[in-house]
Parts: sequence; structure tokens; C-alpha cells
Amino acid sequence: MDAKVFDGNFSECLKSLLEVGDSKAYIQTLKKALAEIKTDEKHLSDPVVCEFITSIYFKCKQKNPVRRVLISYIESLTSTNKSTLKGCLQHQLLQQLDLPNSDMSNISLLRCRVDTISALMDNFPTGEECLGSVALRVLQFLAHSLSSILHIYSETLSPVQMNEIMHHCLVTIQSSNRLLQKYVAMTTKTCSEQESHELHEMIMQYLESDVFILVKDDFLTDCRCGCAMNIALLLKLTVADNVPHLLMSVMFPHINPSHDLAPYTLPDWLAVGDITKLEVANLSLVSQLCLIFGFIAKLDLPELMVEITPGKPNLISVFLDQLLTFSKRCSDTSSKVLLAKTMALWTSRMCTGLECKCVPCHLHRSLSGKGSIVKEILQYIWTAWDDQIDVIRQNAKNTFESSIKIHILASQTDAKTDTFIQSVTRELLNVNWSNKGKYGALASMVTILTVSGLLELRPLIATELIEQLKEQMSASQASDLYDRLCRSHQAECTSPKTSDPDCETKWLTLWCQPVISALCGDHRPQKTTIIEYVLPKLLKTSKTVLPYIIKQLTVTVSPSRSQTYALITCLRRARCLGQLHHSVESSESGETTLWYGLVRIDVLKFALTSVDDQVRLDAFALLCENNKTTEPISELEFDLVQYFLPFNLNNQSPAFRQHLLSYVQKLFHRLKESWQTLARHVKRGDETKCDEAATNMAVYQDFLHWLKDLMFTSVHLGSAFPRRTTCLGVLLLMVNSAQQMSKLCTDHLFVCVYQLGDSHTQILLDCLMDTFEENKMAASKILSACMKHGFGYQTQVESLFKSALELSTSNKPQDCTTAAYLFQYLLQQPSILVVMKTYASSLTTRLFARDDPVMDRCPPLLLLSILLMLLREQLSVARRSLTSAAANGPMYPTLHCIRYILSEINYKSVSTEYLVSWRELFDDLIHLCLDLSKVVSPVVQASSPEGNVPLDIIQGLNLDGNTNETSSKDSSDKLVTLMPEFLVVCCWRTIKEVSLVFGYICQNVPVVESSPQHGVINTHQLLLIGDYFKNQLLESIHRGAFELAYAGFVQMCDMLWRSSVQQLHQLPSQWLQAVLSDVRGNNSTLCATRRSAGVPFYVQALVSTEPSLTGRTCFKSAMTALLCLALKSDDCTDAQVHSLNILRALFRDTRLGEDVSPYITDGLTAAVLGFKSKNWAVRNSSTLLLSALMTRVFGVKRSKDESSISKKNCQTGRAFFHRYPALYQFLLQELTEATQNIDCSEHNELHPSLYPVLMVLGRLFPSSLEGADTNLNLAAFIPYIIKCASSPVYKTRMMAAKALQPLVQKDQLICVILQLIRQLPTSSANQIKQSCVHGYLLQIELLLVIVRNSQSDFLQEHTLHTVTSAWMRCLWLVSRANTCLVTRKSGFDICDLLLSLGSTEHPGTDSLHQAVVDTLRLEVSWEPIDTPQPFVEEFMTTVAHLCLKYIVILSSTERNIEGQLQDDCIKESRLPEDEEKSQLRGDDLKDDPQVLEHSPQKQMENLILTLLSSKLYEVRLAVLTTLNNHFSHESVKEEQDHDTSRHYFFNPAIVRCCQTKQVFEKLLTMALHTEWHHACLALVFETLKTYPSIHSLIKHSDIKEIFRLLLQRLMNEQRSEVKSSIIDFSGVALSAVYSHLTQVRSCELYRYLTEWCRCISRYSQSDHSCHVQTSCAKAIQDNAVSLLVDPNNVLDCLTFDVWEVVVSLLQEDDLEVKDVTSAIVLVLDGRSHLTDVQPTLVLKLLLAKMVDIHGGRNKVGCMSTLITWIKKSDSACEHQEERLFDRGEINTYREDVLFVQLVAKQLEKVTQQAFCCDGHFTGKSSSDASQSKDNEKSADQKSEDESVRKSSGDTSQMEVKGKSTDQKLVDNFTSMYSGDTSQREDKGIKIKHESVDHSMRKSSVEAAQTGDTVKQAVTEPDDSCIEALFCDLLEYFCVKVNDLDVISPVSPFTDSAVFESSLKTLLIAATVVKCTRHISKSGTLQSLHDQLQQAVNSRCDPSHTFLDGCL
Repeated sequence: MDAKVFDGNFSECLKSLLEVGDSKAYIQTLKKALAEIKTDEKHLSDPVVCEFITSIYFKCKQKNPVRRVLISYIESLTSTNKSTLKGCLQHQLLQQLDLPNSDMSNISLLRCRVDTISALMDNFPTGEECLGSVALRVLQFLAHSLSSILHIYSETLSPVQMNEIMHHCLVTIQSSNRLLQKYVAMTTKTCSEQESHELHEMIMQYLESDVFILVKDDFLTDCRCGCAMNIALLLKLTVADNVPHLLMSVMFPHINPSHDLAPYTLPDWLAVGDITKLEVANLSLVSQLCLIFGFIAKLDLPELMVEITPGKPNLISVFLDQLLTFSKRCSDTSSKVLLAKTMALWTSRMCTGLECKCVPCHLHRSLSGKGSIVKEILQYIWTAWDDQIDVIRQNAKNTFESSIKIHILASQTDAKTDTFIQSVTRELLNVNWSNKGKYGALASMVTILTVSGLLELRPLIATELIEQLKEQMSASQASDLYDRLCRSHQAECTSPKTSDPDCETKWLTLWCQPVISALCGDHRPQKTTIIEYVLPKLLKTSKTVLPYIIKQLTVTVSPSRSQTYALITCLRRARCLGQLHHSVESSESGETTLWYGLVRIDVLKFALTSVDDQVRLDAFALLCENNKTTEPISELEFDLVQYFLPFNLNNQSPAFRQHLLSYVQKLFHRLKESWQTLARHVKRGDETKCDEAATNMAVYQDFLHWLKDLMFTSVHLGSAFPRRTTCLGVLLLMVNSAQQMSKLCTDHLFVCVYQLGDSHTQILLDCLMDTFEENKMAASKILSACMKHGFGYQTQVESLFKSALELSTSNKPQDCTTAAYLFQYLLQQPSILVVMKTYASSLTTRLFARDDPVMDRCPPLLLLSILLMLLREQLSVARRSLTSAAANGPMYPTLHCIRYILSEINYKSVSTEYLVSWRELFDDLIHLCLDLSKVVSPVVQASSPEGNVPLDIIQGLNLDGNTNETSSKDSSDKLVTLMPEFLVVCCWRTIKEVSLVFGYICQNVPVVESSPQHGVINTHQLLLIGDYFKNQLLESIHRGAFELAYAGFVQMCDMLWRSSVQQLHQLPSQWLQAVLSDVRGNNSTLCATRRSAGVPFYVQALVSTEPSLTGRTCFKSAMTALLCLALKSDDCTDAQVHSLNILRALFRDTRLGEDVSPYITDGLTAAVLGFKSKNWAVRNSSTLLLSALMTRVFGVKRSKDESSISKKNCQTGRAFFHRYPALYQFLLQELTEATQNIDCSEHNELHPSLYPVLMVLGRLFPSSLEGADTNLNLAAFIPYIIKCASSPVYKTRMMAAKALQPLVQKDQLICVILQLIRQLPTSSANQIKQSCVHGYLLQIELLLVIVRNSQSDFLQEHTLHTVTSAWMRCLWLVSRANTCLVTRKSGFDICDLLLSLGSTEHPGTDSLHQAVVDTLRLEVSWEPIDTPQPFVEEFMTTVAHLCLKYIVILSSTERNIEGQLQDDCIKESRLPEDEEKSQLRGDDLKDDPQVLEHSPQKQMENLILTLLSSKLYEVRLAVLTTLNNHFSHESVKEEQDHDTSRHYFFNPAIVRCCQTKQVFEKLLTMALHTEWHHACLALVFETLKTYPSIHSLIKHSDIKEIFRLLLQRLMNEQRSEVKSSIIDFSGVALSAVYSHLTQVRSCELYRYLTEWCRCISRYSQSDHSCHVQTSCAKAIQDNAVSLLVDPNNVLDCLTFDVWEVVVSLLQEDDLEVKDVTSAIVLVLDGRSHLTDVQPTLVLKLLLAKMVDIHGGRNKVGCMSTLITWIKKSDSACEHQEERLFDRGEINTYREDVLFVQLVAKQLEKVTQQAFCCDGHFTGKSSSDASQSKDNEKSADQKSEDESVRKSSGDTSQMEVKGKSTDQKLVDNFTSMYSGDTSQREDKGIKIKHESVDHSMRKSSVEAAQTGDTVKQAVTEPDDSCIEALFCDLLEYFCVKVNDLDVISPVSPFTDSAVFESSLKTLLIAATVVKCTRHISKSGTLQSLHDQLQQAVNSRCDPSHTFLDGCL
């Protein structure tokens, strides 16, 4: 346009605006220009200006915001100006549409024009008017565009191109439909004859395209639906009112077979078109659904409802009939989804029709609830509402809701009183909650019935829904329904119509109380689900919810732990929702007492240190989260964060660490947002807020500096990997926050994180040696970010580069990743190019001869060339000797580094000058990788690669090449020992890296043919890579080889399918056809064993990567071909085996999703039929396929118990057979065939298909909404399953019983049970097989289990009366008249089940109970079954179980006798101190031994003793289990399984009968002498531990003998579970031992106690199981005061051994062990706030506790223990050479350095007590020290210490008792260090072989063995004793540190293990230097202290300045 009409700057502005952009500046300029134009009327009327505006509009691309600006401007104009612009728009639109024929093939241009047309209809009224004026022209263009797009559609296009074409078609069709729908009426009115002809041509062109798309099954479903809508709109445009007649004639001619309906005659111009191809018989199922969907959506209601002839169906009825027919045929996902949408649309349109009164009156009856239409729709809903696909379930819910509305509108009834609505609601409530569709249906009923009406039917629905939140599968649906009901009920309660004043209170109780109860419960998944789904919605429902919850949780003065946790959780969610208002209450002293005015600070601290991870996280999140991010963070919150973080960095749970980092990120976000707010206050200079804001900003900076220092001091290699992971994660979050703030300003809050010193840089470099790649990655990212800001650079680049090269050829697998990240770091150094050039120049004389100047300017290219050179060297060595390469140059590390460097390159931005070099490099790399794979393939493809050790290695080949050095012989021998591992690792990892490199190249490197400007590799190279993958997958037989190749091949296939190059995107289909041909032809090169080896992986990679949008045609053809082969029954064995194995892999692949569903029927058929094959390989593959299909259909198994199947792994028969209808007849036929001769003695063999059929049927159960559809009735299977009871195979009978159990409906249970009982013999005279009897009994038993587990009292009562009378006639089966123990056991189980249905005094069970008791008494009184018989163990176990359950239940007569003799019967169980009380009683019967012997309790006692003496360990185990459960008072809930013998019960009579001396002695004898079976032995100790009054009984027994035998059992036992039980019981006996030692100082018992301590110390180590360690912790916990405090001073130094065990257990990696050990501090500390403390804090508290208890009265022992722990921690740091894979037991969570720092603090504390301020020994007694310490304490603390002192005994008295013993200790220490100091120095400060603590404890033990009694006391040690301890400590570390090498920046990369060990030693030594600074500063101690400090400083490089903190 000519801009001369404008003057000056405005003209230039308009010129600049013609270059359309989308930036903010451009939009602002445009708005100013438009405003200028709008102010001048001359501009608005000027056509040039209008052209300018419309030109900008048409130049804008789709979704450009400039268009919205222009639209808003145009719509704001007056009508006159708007009409001018409309004409201009119309003119330019026509110009846009007037394209030459050459441009009509330009798809991109056509798509741009179509988008423009669509934009004119997108909320643009003027644009719509413009289109309306030229509608016909636009429609012609769209029709031509659609035809042109389809013209280039071809099967040879790649899937990506086909998908692009289909989306172009979809947009064009949608634009056409929108235009047709808006302007169809106007077009018909204004059409002239010429226009009419053009209109007909346009319609014909549309119809041709629409029909073409509809008949193409690979087209998108949305495209086909759009075409159907387009056809409907075109027909309305053409034939108007005759659309129904036309459709009935064309689409559904089969509906009018009698020709009652006159055929519709098409217009001539329409008859010659493709409209006749729309007959449904010619279309696929999906296309038919698309047509129906489109017609229902676009036809008007009168057209759908009109009757074509009176009495004949209308279109909408015909459509419904078709849809219901399709519902039985839909098998694939797309058809099922479309059917669900169409059904929902049909019901929605019908609702609209009823509301508009356009539905014929005679249809109202069929549309009511009792009518046929609604019933049929509901039948569909019951099938689809629990589908696995969410879209189907949602549409089924919408269909249900519309169906109910249809009933209400058609019947014109009140919904609240309608019987149909009530019945449907009751049916819904009776459906199992595991059905996902139930929730949506109930939510729909809420709007109809109201919540109050629903609560009348189910009052406890709120509690039931909360219970469903325990299951993750239904949590989302249950929470949505809970929220819907809660909100609706709340609206009802607050409605003005509500008259109940307490309605609000009732609402809170009803909906809040279940949530509070669940949050206070123990079910963690339920609480997590409530917190995530329910609680936020509940809090938003009403403002009264939060106060109510807080009130309920704080109603008590001291809330429980669970209440506190729930309170924290609720407060956290409330704060996130903005329901907390900032308010802080303070005490009178100014200290903050309440946080936000709601929670005490100590409660927050308690939660922040809780033992529960989730509670700590919630409390931390409460501090970090805030919906108002600009609110300043208070200093209190910073203090609490600083209190929390140090103790939670080393958490073992990955989930905890992830959540912690996410909350830290939220905290940083608050810091950024609130910092900006504070900065604005400071900038404004507001006096009221400026000072406060500046103070807060200073607090922010201090916090970040503290956090940075904490992270860096915790991230060194001496710390545990979780701590490093967390700290690096926090630092990375700080870096990310800094990068975000850097975009806003340069001087920001997080700038401190960039400021890395040399020590920080070195620490991050050390982290590159971390064994966990996640930590390496984080450290690398931090370094990269800091180097961009000028920090983190390294001066020793050359040495680091050489170290990286050495690591890149290391034979240690972990070194290669370190080298890769080190290379990435070095590539960012400015001087790296010089270093690499120097290194490359030194190699030119050898292999590196490339003279390419381009490489000198590209560091990555130069580095890759160097690495390729190294790889060639290693390859040449491997060609000569693969073993030499495995030892010295294993190839895979270098290849690994190459892959990592390649991943950092952006190939699309590679400069053209480097392109040739990159192409050459990749060509070399590809050929080099192929050569590598050939070299290592002999080992990889060998039958036993682990044993492939060449002979020359065994004969002593020197792998280092030094033939004349004898020193290398040892290393060669060691290498020979490790060679199998090195060789395997070398070859397998090389193959892995080759595959991953090839996969990366295929996925990320551009191809020359598809991208000439950026292409690096060509098609030929890709074919070479493809040949490599084919060779690996099709010819390798080792799973490792083809699994590694599979990962890379998947990446390649994914690229090939999406390639635009025809030769490439056709490769996958060609390869697939080739391999299928090989399978059909029984190609011998394919491995038929090993589950077809890599063939399934090969096919799986090809079909799973095929794009799903194109319909997966290759996948479908492959599945069809494979199923045909699998179903063949000829002799083509290998082909059948391959097909079955491939099918198994495809059915298991989750990426295929629901695409495999249509093939499940045939797959299951092939698997079942495969069981019949005569070939073992086919049968084996069939079992694997069946297993995969069972997982695919029924889900991953949820229950570990093989005898029970979770409801989650089951389906209703209706849903199963609706999805796979063909399986109904197949399974029924197979079951009929399998049971045909099952009871015939002549055919005594198992039918092969019976097992899989029963396996499937066992997972089906009847639905409560089965309906009357006999085709889906599961009852047809019942007679055949009952026949399986006659099978002679035990497993078959069991499976048949389990399969029968879910198939029988509840109303048929009794009938089936009676039918089975009638099949049983009534006496032994009847001739019937015992196997048949057993089968019937099993089925009866499992059906009775259903009755017992049911909630129906009526069903149980009815069963009790009906079945018991019938069963009594068969009761002989449980007597000895029946010689089969198997059937007798089952008979007893049935009796047990019947008796459990009612009490023993129930009229229906009294006779049965008496008969069972009599039989059991006879069974026990007769001789036991000693002869070996089958099933005797199970039978006697059942007898024992029932004896304990029913014989001890006394009758009324026996209770009277028992009541008279109760006092005398328990006489033997009385303790000695109770005898005096018992003599005061005067019963006459107690002296009658005959009466006592025959008393019921004595008989029951004898019964228990008899059972405990059984020779069968199963019987003893059952009795012990029952006794243990009764003694521990655990009411164990009965398991919901089929094994009734496992059901636990609780009977107080058993406890009463067992409290006798005989039973106790029997149990004790079994434990210490007679019991031999490990399970019984473990259980008998557990039973004794829980035995009533066990402490008193042990106390009055021979404790010496018991403890001796106990130790003997413990030391001789090998099984960990038995050890655990013995240690648990020893904790009970230990209290008696300590009490006995207190009274009588027995040397023998002390020796036993010493041995026990040794055992506990040994069994608490990491090499023992966690159960044993937990038992050790529990034993110490039960005796914490005696063992750790030793109030009576009887343990001497043994107490420190126990302290060592406790400290060791607190550092274990098992969480349960640490939690149990943490509870010890609760016993030692009586303060209320220590009720729940995390283990990391407990370690610190316990160390302080030990010093507080023993530091005053036994300084030497306390110091010696602390010093010993420091030494042991350092010795644990010593590196031990390990094998590649034999790692052993390593505690990766133990932190020796941190532990030493904690110990050192306590050692320093004791030292300060022992020495004066000037460093000399105080000489005070412990009592004086305690007195001086007391003087400094407050009165309250004094009283507390006084109580502790009283409970611990008088210290002064203990000092008097044993002076001689402690004097020996002092003498020992003095004699050890009495020599000349100078002589000791001349000897080089050598360490004594016997440590101080060992000598001290040895002398203590010797003192204990000098006499019969032990005398102990504590005297005050002298100065030399304490100095000797510290001399030993300092000498030890002087020698250790002097032996270390100097640490430099390169040290971590030379030997990481040695570096880490050295670093730990230095840190510990530095800590020792720090903690000993208070000792004497003269003489030996001063000299040793200075020497150690000097040694530590000399071994550290200046860059490792993080040691300064320790020094």
C-alpha cells in the first residue's frame, strides 16, 4: 500500500507495521496506530487505511495475538466504518481464495487459507458477515481444497506425513461444517440457476471426498465423524425435508425387507454420485458409527423424530437399534469409545426432544423406566460403566444421567417418590465399591434424589467412601463422589427451606468426623489419599470446617501423636488454601508461643523431628508453602527450617528426598517473590516499611549463606549418598532460582550461590567421582551454571584432562561415567583447546594423523577425534588378545564418553564449515562400532561367557607387557582370578554401548536425505546400523545381548517410522514382513528355544513404535498373521512356538495399550488350545502366553497368597463376556469336553485344557446387575464345574472349588450346597470314590465361606437351619469310620464353618457341636496316628485347631462345676507369695485329688500338654500359634481366604487353662531342651515372652541354669528367625539376671552376662539380618535402665559395650532397626517432649545421655569408649580391594565423619570437665564435679537431677565398694605409658598393639574371675591415666595421617576409593585436633597435638579448605 497519504512519523510507523510480528513492542505500536486512525474520521473512511488493516489481518499466522487486537478494534467501530472494513475484508478474502491451479497442490498454502477462513468464524461477527456474503465461493474453495489434499494421499507416505494429511483434512472439514451450519438457509434462498449448478457440483465434490474418507479405515475417527456431519448438512441443503426418507433408503435398505416403505427417488444429479456407497453393509463398524454419530449430531430433532410412515420406526429409533447391535460387536478401543460417545449423544438428544415436546406420544411408554428403550440402554450402561478406559466410563455416566432424565420426562412422575428411581438407587448401592462406574452413577443420582434422600437409604455412606480411599484404584472416584455429596448436602443444609437449626452441626459431624478419624488412623495410603484428594476440597466447602477440625483435634489437654499429625496436616492444607491469617502470639517475655495463633512452637518442633517421615514432611511443607507468595517469611520460620534441615539430609527414602526438594523449591519461590516485594518497599523509601524490609532482607541473605555453607560442608565424599543427593539437589535449586532472578536484575538474592571459592569448586569436582550418576549430573549442572558467571574455573586443566583420559580407558565400570562428566566440564574451560592441541600434536607420530584445521576451532570435534583414536588403539589390542583388552583397555569406557559428549551437541546448529568433519567423524564412529561388535561377539554369543577364560591367561600371561619383571606376577595372578568378571564386563558393556550409540545416532542425528542443510549421516549408514540390530536380535541367544540391542533398536524404529524419506519409513514394514516370512518358513537361523530368544524383541520393537494415529496397520497385519500360525494344529512346530512367544511379548507390551484388546479372544483361544499340543515346546509357550493374557485381562496380581484372588484381579461375567463374547461359547465347549469322562475310571487322565479354563472362570463373578441376558449367564458353567469334583487330580478339585465359588449367586447358594450334600454318601456302606467325596466337600466348604463372609444375617440363619440338618446325615465322614484323612479334614472344616455361623448354644448347632466335640475327644483320647499316612499332618493340625476352639468351650453344667473348683484348679499356677492368701480360703473340694483330676480345667490343661507333646511338628506349631496369639492379646482378624484351618480365634478359657506350672515348665523344656524344629522353636520362645506373669515365673526359677541354656541355644543356632526369638526372650530373662546380680554378686552369672553382651554385639552387626538386629534393639530397650544406666553398678565396663551396640544399631541402614533403637531414648529420658524422635536426632541425644550418666562417675570408661568409637570409625574408612560384583554387606547410609564429630563434641565435653581452664587436670572427685555443676543449675533442673540420681543409686556408695578394681585400671594405664617420652618419640610414635580400652576391659573381666563374687567401684583416675588415653589417640592419628599422600585436585580421579578413604581419615583427624584443644598444652600431649595438626595441614591441598572448619 502507498503510505504517502500520511504525514511524517505516522507514515513511517505504518510502513514498519506491514512487517507483521507478535512481540509485545509490535502490539503496542499497532495499538497506538489504530488509536490514531480511530480518532480521525478521514482515516476511517479512506480505503487505503482499511486495506492496511485487513492486510495485517490476513498476514497474521494462526493464533497470532495481533489478530485479536484487530478484531477488537474492528468490532469497536461504528456500523458505517465497520461496513467499509467488511467490504475490504471480503475483497481481500476473495483474492486469497483465487489461487492458480499450480498453487492448489501446495498443501501448506491451502492449510494457511483454510486457517484464515476458520479464524473469520472464531468470535468475529464482522468476519462471519463477510463469509456469509460469499459463502458459496468459500465452500467451493474448501471443497476443492479437501479434494486437492486427498489427491496427494497415498499409502506410500510415511506415517508422519499421513497423519499430517489427515489433520489438514480434519481442519478443512470442520471449517466447512461450521460454514454450512451457519449459512445453509441463506444460501438456498439466494441461489440462482447458475449458482444452483455450482452448488450441485460443490456438493458432489464434497460427497466424493466424504465417501473416500469414510471407506478408509486408517483415517482418523474425528475425520470420519466430520465427514458424516458434512454429509448430513449437505443433504439438508439438498433434499431438505426428505432427509429421513433418503437415509432410510440409502443407509438402511435392510430394515424394509417387505417393501412397506416406498423407496425414495434420488435427484438425477445426486444419483450419479457416491451417495449410494453409504449403505451400512458396505462400511466398516467404525465408519457406521461415525455416520450415525454425525447424523444424530447435525440433523434437527423433527427430522430425527418424524415417522416416515405411520406406525413405522423413525430415524432415532433405527439409530438406537443399530447402536445396541454394535455394542456386541465392538472390540477395539476406537469403536468402543465412539459407541460410548454416540450413546451419550443419543440420550442427550432424546432428553432435548422430550423437553421440546417433539417426541411422539406413543414413544413415551417405551421411554419410561419400565419400557424397552430405557431397559436396553441400562443394560449397555451396566456393561460399559466399569470399562478400563476413562472416556468410556465418563460417557456411560452421562448416558446414565440422561437415561434417568428420559424416564422422568417420559413418565411425568416425582423423582423422589418414583419407584423406578428408588429401585435403581438401591441396586446401585448394592453394587460392590470396587466397580468404578458406581461412583459416577451415584453422583448423577444426587441431583435427582438429593443427598438427604440418599442418606435415608445409606446413612453411613460417608464412612464407606472414606474406607474406599484405602484402595488407590478407586481413590479418585471415591473422593469426587465424597466432594459432590458433601457440597450438595451443605447446600441443602444452608438452604432457606431447611428448618432444622442443628443442620450445620450435623453436617460437620457427618462429613468431617470420618476424615478426622481416618487421619488419626494407621492406614498410611488412606491418609495420603485423603490429604491429596479429600481434605483440600472439604476445607474449601465451608469456612466452619477448619475451626471444627482444630477443635476436635485439640479437645484434649495433651493430644495424642496421631492427633498432632492430623492437626499439622490440616493446617498445611489450610495454609495452601489461604485460610490462615498471619498472627503470632507471644508470651510476656516476648517469646513466640503460637504460630499463626493456632499451634505452639514446641508442637511444630515435635512434628519436625518426628519418627514418621510423612509428618516431618508435612511440618516442613507447612513452613515452606503459602498461597500468598509475597508474604515475608518470618525469622521464626527460618529458625525452624534451620532446625529441620540438618537432621533430614540423609534420609533413606527417595520419595522423602524428592518431596523435600520440592518443598525447598517452593520456599525459594517464596523467597524470590517476597524479596522483590521487600526490595520495592526499600526502593520507595517508605519510612514505616523501609527499615522492616531492610531487616528482613538481611535475614534472607543470612539464611541463604547459612544454607549454602551447610550444603557444601555436607556434600563431601565422606558423607552418605542420600546426603550428597539432597545437598546437590538444594544447590541446584538455588542455581535455578538464581538464573530466574538474573533475568530480572543482576544484583539479586541468590547471587551468592554463583560465588564459588576454590574449595567449593573442588568439592563439586569431587562429586563427579560419586558412584551415583544423579549426583554427578547435579554437580556438573552447578559447575556449568557457575562458570557462566565467572566462577568454578580450574587452573590445572592439563592434569585433569590426562586424568579424564585415564579414566576413559579404566577397567572399572564406575570410572567411565566420571570421565564423561569430567570431559563435559573440561570442554567449558577456556584453555582446553590448547591442552587438547598439545596432546594431539604429541600423538601425530603414531595413530593420530588427521590434519584438519577445522578441528582446531571446535573443541568437541577435537576431543571426539582423540577418543576415537584411543578407541582404535584398544580395538587393535582386542583383535590380538581380548583378555589383554579387558584388563588394560576395555573399549566400553571410551565409547561411553563418546556417547555422553555426542549428547551435548546440537546438530541442527552445526556450522556448515564443520559439517564435513562431523560427517567423517560419524562415518568413522559407525564403522568402528561395527568392528567392536565383531570382536566381542564370540564372548557375547558363547554358551557360557563367564567361563570363557583363555589358556594363556591361566598360564601366567603378563597383561601389562612387562615380561622381565617378577613384581608383576602377583598382579597377574590376581588378574587371572578376576579375569572372568573383567572379560564379561568388557564384552557385554561394549555391546551395550554400541547399541546405545547407534540408538542415539538414529534418534538425534539428522539424516542427509531428509535434511540436506544439517544432515550428518546418510541412508547407507542407517542400513548398516539396521543390519547390526537385526543380527543382534535375530541371531543372539543370550537375553543380555538382545535386551541391550533392543533398547537401541527401539530408538531406530521410532525414527524410521517418522522419517519423511520413503526408503527409510518403509524399512520397518519390510523388516516385519521378512521376519514373519522367516517364522512361517521355519527358518533354522531363528532360535526356537530360550523363548525364541530375540525374535519377540525384534517384532515388538517394530510394531510398538508404529504411530498409533495412522491405525497401526502393520501391527494389525502382524497380529493376524501370528494368530493364524498360533491357531494351526499341523506339524509346523517351530512356527507355532515362535508365534506364541511373539504374541506373549506383544500382549505384555504396555505401549500397545488397548490396541491388543481385539486380539485377546483369539490369543486366549490359541493359549488354551496349545495345552492340547503333543509338542512340549508348544505347551510351554502356551503356558507363558496364558500367563501374559491373564495379566493383560485381569491386571497385575494384587495378592501374594496363591489360595486367594483379590477382587481387583476379577471381573464380572457380564463385563468379561461382553468384551470377549466369542469366549463364552469357547470356554463352555472346552469345559464340556474336559469334563465329559472326568468321572470315568477307564479314562483316568487329566484333560489338558481343563486347567486354563478353570483358571479363567475362577476370576469371574456374577454381577448384581446381570439382567435376563441368558447369553451372559454364568450359571451355565456350574454343572460342569461340579462334575470336576470327581477328578482324581487333587489340584483340579481345588481349582474347581475355587472356580465354583464366585460363579454362584447369593440367592442360589443354599440350593447348590444342598445339591452337593445330596451327592455325599450317608454311611460307609455307600460305594463312592473318596476323590469324588473330597471334591464335593471342597466345593461345599468354599461356598460356606461366602455365607460366613457375607453381611446378611438372614442368609446365615437360613443356611444354619437348612444346611445343618442335611449335613448331620453325612457326619460319619468326620469319624474314624471314614478311613480317608483327606475327606475327614474337609468334613471337620465344614463343621467348623457351620458352627461359626451361630453360637454353640444356638438351637441349630447344639447337636452338631456336641457331635463334633465327642468326635474330637475320641480322636485325642485314642492312640495317635503313628503309621505314615498321606495327609496325616494336615489332618492332625485341623484336629488340634478344633480341639482348642471347641473342647475348651464349656457347657452350662461344666461351668457350674468349674465355678466351684475354680480356686483349686489354678492352685498350681499361683506364685509363692500368693500361697499365704490362698490358705485363707476354706473350700472343702480343694483337698479332693480325684475331683481335681477330673475337673474341666485340668482336662483342658492335659489336652494342651498332649498336643504340645505331639510328634508332628505341624500340630505343635498350630498349638503354639494359638497360645501365642492368646497370650499377646492380639485379636487377629480372620483372613478372607479359603483355608479355614488358618482362622484365628480368641478364647479367654485357653489363657486361664494355660496359667499353670505344668504348662509353663513344658514350654520352657521345649525351648531349652526338646524342641528341634526351627519354626516351633522360634514360636515357643515368642510364646514364653508373652506368657502371663513371665517375669515372676523366671524370677522364682533357676535363673543361672535358664540363662546358661539360653546362651547355649543362641550360640548354636544358625537360623536368623530362631536367633531373633531367643534374643527377644533373653530380654525378658535379663531383668531377672540383673536383679539376681544386684542381690548376689555371682561370678558365674556375670560371666554369662558378659557372654550375652558379646553375642548381642556380634548379632547387631550389619552382616546379620534386620530381624536379629531388631531383636537386639528390643532386648536392650526392655532393659535400658539396667544395661545403660546400671544403677546398682554391677555391669562395670559391660555397660559401655551395650552403649556401643545401641550406637551401632542407630547407624544401620534398616529403618525398622533404627526406629526400634530410637525408642531407647524414651526409656532413658522421662521428658514429655521426647515421645517420638527421629533416629538421626536420637544418636545425638543418646551420646549426650551417656556422657551425662557416666561422665561424672566413670570418666575413664566414658573417655575410653568415645576414643574407641573414633578409632573404629577411622578403621572403617580403610579401603579394601573388592571384586567387580562381590560387594558384600555395605551400609551406604552410615556416616563415619558425622558420627565422629558428634562423638568429639561429647569427648570435648568430658575433657573440659576433667581439665581446668588452663588445660590441667582438675583433681576433683566426681561428687565435687557434680556439686559444682549443680550450683550452676536452676532449682527445677536440680530437682530433676536429684530424682535421676535417686533412681540410679548413690554414686558415693558405689565409689566405696570397689576401689581395688578401679585402681587396677589406673595401674594398667600408668604402666603402659610410664616409659621415657623422648624414647617414645625416637621410635617414631608407634602405636601400641593393645589399645587402652582393651586393656581396661580385660582387667575388668580378670577381676571378675578372681573369686566367686564381683566387686566393682569407681575411683577417681589420676592425671596420667587420662593423658595416656589422649596420647594413644593422637599417636594413632599421627601415624595414620603421615601414611597418606597429599591430596590435590587431581587426587579424586586417580583412585576414587583411596581418595575417599584418605579424605575421611583427614576429616576425622581434623575433628580430633579440634576436640583435643582443651587438653594440657605442655609436654607430650602438646607435642602430639601440634604434630597431628601439622600432619593434617601438610596432607591437604590449599583448594581443600573445607577442612578449616574442623581445624
